[in-house]
Amino acid sequence: MYQQLSWTNYEQLEELRLKINPNSYTSTLSLLTWSYYGFDIFYEYDQELDVIFFYGRGNLDLKQIESSYTFNKFYNKYFTIFTIYDPKKHELSNIVIEAKMRLKHHFKDQYVNVHGAILFSDYEQYGVCLDHISLYAWVTNYIYVTQDLKTFKGKALQKKRNNLNYFIKNHLDDYELVNYKPDKHIDLVLDFLEQWKAKTVQRAESLLINANLDLIKNTKNKPDFKGSVLFKKATNEVVGFTLVYTRPEIAEILIEQTDRTIRGMYQYLLSTNLINNEINHQLIDRQDGASSSAIINSKRSYVPLYEIKRISVQLKE
Repeated sequence: MYQQLSWTNYEQLEELRLKINPNSYTSTLSLLTWSYYGFDIFYEYDQELDVIFFYGRGNLDLKQIESSYTFNKFYNKYFTIFTIYDPKKHELSNIVIEAKMRLKHHFKDQYVNVHGAILFSDYEQYGVCLDHISLYAWVTNYIYVTQDLKTFKGKALQKKRNNLNYFIKNHLDDYELVNYKPDKHIDLVLDFLEQWKAKTVQRAESLLINANLDLIKNTKNKPDFKGSVLFKKATNEVVGFTLVYTRPEIAEILIEQTDRTIRGMYQYLLSTNLINNEINHQLIDRQDGASSSAIINSKRSYVPLYEIKRISVQLKE
């Protein structure tokens, strides 16, 4: 039977994901943060198939970031939002067929026949065999070489490196970066993000901050999370914060928030956090673009090693 994905069960599911398919890129924690963008997310694990099926259900937050058509299509309706399976054991088409049957069984007339977040490379190579239409494709993961984000070496990242050096030369004496210690810093960081949310005008970014606030509250005693807090010395106020999830196979930057009007401040926060916290994974994931063109363009400007693209399709009855 299915149940709702939450802060109390994502870790158990993450262990399952690593057992089933550690190369599935998107962590169950990332899936949980998706639930802040207009969808309640539910899951069921089929032990015999060794597959996790995730179902989305549109809620009122969806109206803030999607068109009326999309909102009306998904509001209070269930669909397959994600699946985790071993591609060596199962073909994509069989997973899509199984998910379709489960939607109909669980949700009767309260579902829309959509299968979301299929790896685009698998879709191109194998197809889904059933009659369908493509709905939309997007990048769910921007993957970088970790060392590149520590040093910004090379011609492609020269502007980032110049920004970093400018900040170090002209502003560093006015700021202090410290390793994040929840017992000491959590209230300051939460207040910083609340103030940032009050200033934002983009609906997608506001939902992103909501996710970040809950993320901080629910991971404060967990050792897999490492971060840094940037203080302005003159006022002792927080002006930047970043948090990294150190998964076994890859690191994942979950939060990266600071003043972008001061040249080089963001580059300093990003690179120095990775260095100081000894984030030495070969690769690092900066997640998706949070439905924000500004965030997407920023992430692409750091020259990812590759982008993980996914596609959602609607199956014909």
